[in-house]
Amino acid sequence: MKLKNFISTSVVADLLKKGGFKNGSGYRLLDCGGDFQPQNHQDFMKTKYGRFEKMMNMNTKQYCDYLEKHIPQAVHMDLNIATYPGVYEPYAMYPPEIFQKYACLLGINRLDHIVLYGRQHIGGMMFPCRISWLFKYYGHEAVSVVDGGLTAWEKDDGEITGEVPKVTPGNWTAKLCPDYIVTYEQLIEKDSNALNIFDKIDQINFFDTRPRDQFEGKADTTLDPKKMRGSHVPGTKCAPVVEMINEEGRLKDPEKLKSWLQKCGFKQELPIISQCSRGVQACLLNLVIEDLFPSVCPRVYHGSCFELQARDPKRISE
Repeated sequence: MKLKNFISTSVVADLLKKGGFKNGSGYRLLDCGGDFQPQNHQDFMKTKYGRFEKMMNMNTKQYCDYLEKHIPQAVHMDLNIATYPGVYEPYAMYPPEIFQKYACLLGINRLDHIVLYGRQHIGGMMFPCRISWLFKYYGHEAVSVVDGGLTAWEKDDGEITGEVPKVTPGNWTAKLCPDYIVTYEQLIEKDSNALNIFDKIDQINFFDTRPRDQFEGKADTTLDPKKMRGSHVPGTKCAPVVEMINEEGRLKDPEKLKSWLQKCGFKQELPIISQCSRGVQACLLNLVIEDLFPSVCPRVYHGSCFELQARDPKRISE
């Protein structure tokens, strides 16, 4: 069964009935979490970098939430374990040979279709979407996010458990697909006309997916006001991912999403780069765009505003 980037709770229920997400089923269900607490780069490198089993045994809030209740057969995955605090990027990505060790500990196999869900943030889809984009970056295309997350699952009378499944280590391997992201170095690289991407931003769908009030400087951006002259990069288009979610906490229907994208300034013929504060929310927008327009190839600036604040704060000037 070919699954899109987003699937309904009914699809998950059907998969559970037909064989579930156990070892060797061909599917793996991951309960995704994370947090935004800043971590010290040097301390992390000394004590936690790549030490996945150690981090998986930490009693974080997101792990405790998982233990309290989750969809049957789901295994917990933490964005704060899957990535590490870089010098500039809040969620720097491991070399593939290191990340794949974590994926194997989660029981993921090479041919598995990975199904992700979360809770609370943006319809329970914020951390799952970042993790989905992470898997795509590491060469695994067969990934889907549950529309509406755990809240939608419970609303639809889905079964909940506190039982932690036994996991057999998987055989998953990673292969970099760098076209899913854009780096700071690529953004400032000059072309034959001595112009970088910021200089020709009008030739790109460069989306800022933070809440509209943050983009406009009417709310706390979580950035350092002493370093910033403004609240967004000039020329970026405001496309808040929260506006894609309906009153029930699920994605709006495709036609409404297409109309909303057009109002945000989307032009299908132009390249797409999305950013936010830390490179998390932007992944939700890109996954939606992929489903709506299968021929386009959006990229995420994964360092986003926090990296710009550290490396080039004058860019955030409007």
